[in-house]
Amino acid sequence: MACSNWKGWCVRASSRSRSLEGRGLLTLLLAAALGLSLLSVDWTGGLLHSRGVSSAVRIFGSIFTPELSPKFLGLALEATWKTLTFAVTGVTLAVGIGLPLGIAASGVVQRGMAANLHSGGSQVCAGVLALDELVWA
Repeated sequence: MACSNWKGWCVRASSRSRSLEGRGLLTLLLAAALGLSLLSVDWTGGLLHSRGVSSAVRIFGSIFTPELSPKFLGLALEATWKTLTFAVTGVTLAVGIGLPLGIAASGVVQRGMAANLHSGGSQVCAGVLALDELVWA
């Protein structure tokens, strides 16, 4: 029996068709979902809403006439300031934590330290990378 696996394991070929595995199965499922959704559309009625054009004109017209009231501009300024403070705080923490960890993990300071930091340091770095997800959640 010839071993075709990259690790050298001998694996028997499955009798299932390869077309229903992986991407082929996903493509088949997506095509079936599309077909079912097309069957649920009422093709005899109007597909476009009668007031849809007026709504679209109103939405695109608001691009050229933005709201400039002091209340709205104050709200936008406050949100911008909050976003900038989060960004500066995040970058400061990232540099403050990442730079020392990166130098220590590189082994430039001490050779044996790189092996010790590689085991637990990657989990610390992954936790730090997850902080922005927690802030924006």
